[in-house]
Amino acid sequence: MLNNKIFVFVFVLIMIIPVYLFETAAIDIGFSMKDISEDDKPAVLDSLKLVNINEDVKLSNITCFDVNDDGLIAIGSDGFSDTKKIIVTDNEGDYKYGYEFCSPEKFGVNWDGDNVVITLVRSSIAVSFDQNAKCVDIQEIERTNKNDSIWNNSVFVNKRFIGNDEYVMETDFILSSGYSRLVRISEIGERKIIYDVVSLVNIKSLCFFVCFIVVLVLVVLFAVFRKTSGNSR
Repeated sequence: MLNNKIFVFVFVLIMIIPVYLFETAAIDIGFSMKDISEDDKPAVLDSLKLVNINEDVKLSNITCFDVNDDGLIAIGSDGFSDTKKIIVTDNEGDYKYGYEFCSPEKFGVNWDGDNVVITLVRSSIAVSFDQNAKCVDIQEIERTNKNDSIWNNSVFVNKRFIGNDEYVMETDFILSSGYSRLVRISEIGERKIIYDVVSLVNIKSLCFFVCFIVVLVLVVLFAVFRKTSGNSR
C-alpha cells in the first residue's frame, strides 16, 4: 500500500513539474499566446538584430513605454526609421541599459518581471530579452478581439498608473511623430520629467510641417496654372 502511495506521489510530481516550468517560462504581459516552433525562432532573432546599447543615447522621439514594479522604465523610440531603440532608466530618469534593433513594424514595449518584451504588431510576435540582450522566449500573439483590446488599452497607451504615480507621454507639437517627453506626476500633482527630447522632436516636426505646406502650395499653384492654361486655349 505504501509503495502504491509513493508511486502515485512520484507520478503526480512528474506530471506537475513540467507544466509549472512551462508556465513560468511563458511570456506574461496579458496577451493570449501560443508557442512558435524552435526552427522559426532563429529567423525572428536574425531579423531583429538586437544588440545592447552600452552608453546613454538620445532618442529621436518616444513612442511607447512601460514601468515595472521596481520602478524601472522601458522607453521605446521608432527613430523615424527601421532602426528602433529602447532604453531603460530608473524612476529618476537615470540611464541603466538599452537595446537597438531593426524592424519596419510598429512595436510596443512591456515588462515581464525583469525582462523587456518587444511586441511586433504586424507579425504578432512577442520577444522577451534580459538586460544583457539575451533572448528569454519568443511567442506568437493570437489574433483575437481580446488581444486587439490589449494592444489598444495596455500596450499603446500614453499614460500608466503605477502605485500612486501617473506616468504620461506628452508632446508640444500637434504634428509630431511620437511624443517628446515622459513625465511622472505624483498624487499631489508634483511633476518630474523622466525623459525629454522636446527640441529634437519639435525641429523634425517643424521641418515636416514646412515641407507639407510647401508641397501643398505647389500643388495648388500647379492646379491653378493648369486651369488658367486650359481657359486661355
